[in-house]
Amino acid sequence: MPSREPLIPEDELVDEEIYPGYHSTKFYPANPGELIANRYQVLVKAGWGASSTVWLARDIRGNEEGPESVVTLKIANTKSDQNEAEDKRQIEEHIANTDPSHRGYALFRTNVDSFEITGPSGRHICLAYEPMREPFWLFQRRFEDRLIPLPIVKTYILFLLAGLIDFLW
Repeated sequence: MPSREPLIPEDELVDEEIYPGYHSTKFYPANPGELIANRYQVLVKAGWGASSTVWLARDIRGNEEGPESVVTLKIANTKSDQNEAEDKRQIEEHIANTDPSHRGYALFRTNVDSFEITGPSGRHICLAYEPMREPFWLFQRRFEDRLIPLPIVKTYILFLLAGLIDFLW
């Protein structure tokens, strides 16, 4: 029978807990297996930041076009971080409602769902996204001295500017 010992000692800080401004009451205490919004089953933590945690989750709803899928859920902190999360949600909603045939449309990632949940310390804005590759800061680890080659950086900037200037202008 497998051991029931915890993999990490309970007194050891991990993930967002090591952040200097960490307050446990701000973060939503998601747990693998938990069902959020009667739709998303939490699988595993994919990342964290000062103002949110990101979880890989199953969208158990499915639809006529396809079976269940996987999403990333960004769960914003309570308190002061709510304004930032709400601003992001409104910006993404604006982008999502623009002309999808425009060549810059595909350059922007917008949420596929947004909603609020209530945790022990208040409400949390949740944004569901299609899963993506690793973030840019992690991508740079793949290169010698963590320096992304200039041609790749230039290409990335060109795409970003094309989207920002041409699409949103």
